[in-house]
Amino acid sequence: MEKTTIYFDSKTGNVARFVDKLKALCPHWKFLNINEAEHFDDKGHLITFTTGHGQVPVTTDYFMQRFSHLISSVSASGNRNWGSNFALSADRLSEKYNLPTLLKFELSGTNSEAKTFINSFKQNAMKTIIKFEKDNCLPCQEVSNYLNSLNVQYDSINAFNNPEKAIKHKVKTVPTLLVMEGDTELARTVGFKPSEIDQLVRLAKE
Repeated sequence: MEKTTIYFDSKTGNVARFVDKLKALCPHWKFLNINEAEHFDDKGHLITFTTGHGQVPVTTDYFMQRFSHLISSVSASGNRNWGSNFALSADRLSEKYNLPTLLKFELSGTNSEAKTFINSFKQNAMKTIIKFEKDNCLPCQEVSNYLNSLNVQYDSINAFNNPEKAIKHKVKTVPTLLVMEGDTELARTVGFKPSEIDQLVRLAKE
């Protein structure tokens, strides 16, 4: 199962302290400080701070220029004394990169706000079905026909044309069906197994 990844940027320590609250509630999540590495690969969610009375931090801006394709949502801390500029970096990033804003919190946030973040994350983590396949694969076509008969929406990925995605999801044979919730794998089945496919479809619809 893939872990939920949270990227964060912290200057004064407020965001880091908020992240500590999240770690206590979700120890299975993966937390990465964007200033502690040069390269990242995981899909994830960004938490940053606001500087200069409404500006995106330079370090966050540089990270997003390189890795915005990995980010699914943004949250930010700020100071309510700044009025309309409170946590404005979240709004700026949301508009620039067309991302949802999960949470705007003051300073290091509260335990209640950490729980709100987690609930917002879960609500925005849509479940999807992904089918890994290859050309001229009879079982792959049988899986597609079965899913179509159930009127189920799914994403198809050719494992041989997209080896990086197959490696990322640890797909070793096709057809492989995955149920994803955001970046987290909930279940999988390999081959054309209608009863197992039925279970995956029910899980995806819950």
